[in-house]
Amino acid sequence: MGRLIKVKYSLIKDVEFIGGNHTGIFVSKACKPLELNEGEQVCAVSITPQERINPVKMSTTGCTLQDFLQIVKGDLINKKKEREIVLEMKNSRQEYVFACEWMKNNNGHGDYFFVRCNVYVDRRGDDDTSLHPGEIYLVKNTCHDIDHWLTHNVDPISGKMSMATTLIPNKQHAQVRRLSHGRSLDEEDKIKRGGFKVKGSVYDRVVPLKAIIKLPIFVVGPDTSLITAFLNLIRTTLSDTYIVHMKQSDDGYHRDSMEDTEISRQDLHVVMPGSLELIKSRTIDCIFIFLNVTTHISHTDLMTLFDIEYDEMRHQDLVTQSMFIKDQVLETKHNLGEICIPPVNTKDSLIRKFHTSVTTAQERLLWLSSSEIDEQIAVKYPSYLGQYCDLNKLSQRGQSFYQN
Repeated sequence: MGRLIKVKYSLIKDVEFIGGNHTGIFVSKACKPLELNEGEQVCAVSITPQERINPVKMSTTGCTLQDFLQIVKGDLINKKKEREIVLEMKNSRQEYVFACEWMKNNNGHGDYFFVRCNVYVDRRGDDDTSLHPGEIYLVKNTCHDIDHWLTHNVDPISGKMSMATTLIPNKQHAQVRRLSHGRSLDEEDKIKRGGFKVKGSVYDRVVPLKAIIKLPIFVVGPDTSLITAFLNLIRTTLSDTYIVHMKQSDDGYHRDSMEDTEISRQDLHVVMPGSLELIKSRTIDCIFIFLNVTTHISHTDLMTLFDIEYDEMRHQDLVTQSMFIKDQVLETKHNLGEICIPPVNTKDSLIRKFHTSVTTAQERLLWLSSSEIDEQIAVKYPSYLGQYCDLNKLSQRGQSFYQN
């Protein structure tokens, strides 16, 4: 435990801090009245929030600079009673030198973490960026201005980062601007003026990982009989590589009919029927394959490919439904392995395309939050997943200050 410094709120606003989630938080300029020295690291903070009697202690591990400044200098503290802030300090000159060197190479900032956008965020200004669910950003400065983070856009599949910087709204500003899909801006504004609060986090802090087990596969398409025929084809030709289950499972697990126990295969892919609703609700730790029937294939060729007799009217229904599913998936911005029929027009080419799509999807990056991976793995990435500050939760409930 480091030394403890008790500071009145009215005095701490003059103290200068630098750093971020990656480097840690440091005092950047000595403050003799408070006995704070340049280079000392803040390890933890104890404050008494609004509506609370007892103080709350918070570690700064993984804490962004913006969150830290909100904690010690924001409106969270009960200023009327002039409660004290207690800083737990550690004097480590070497760590400070390393942090300053790292920040020098990071445009002067100590923040460095990935976020995944969970909602639609509308563009409302020249400097604003419209955001969509599933987009990944590397945040490198949480204090660019009062409303924005300085980031780089990241390709969620390859992990490649754009060289150009992008301003995105910070989590407080994004919460105000978030747009429920399907509503107009006027409708959304009326809802918010009426006191309606949209639930859920705008961003999740995530870490890029690759799967070490075979991910479950969900097959979606315009018709259940088409999906069933395709699964039977997989079962017949690729039984040594895939396990086929004809009933949909929302979690990638299946029941053993003999023992009535839940099992999950990790050495082989489990293939089962999917749905559009499943795509919208779960896209991270599984693979989706979409059978897209186009206008260019005849109902006769469909019958040859899937051994199902389709008349011309039903064939047109398949095309219409395929277009609807594709439009819905494109709006979610989620990755989907697509098998277009045609140019795929033989059973052999269908099998080859399926296997290639699965292999590509298995190798892609998975952007996972701490709630989506085992705790033993999450603790290995405190800087990336770290402490995600929910100021409202602390002031209202006083339970857990950080939300991952």
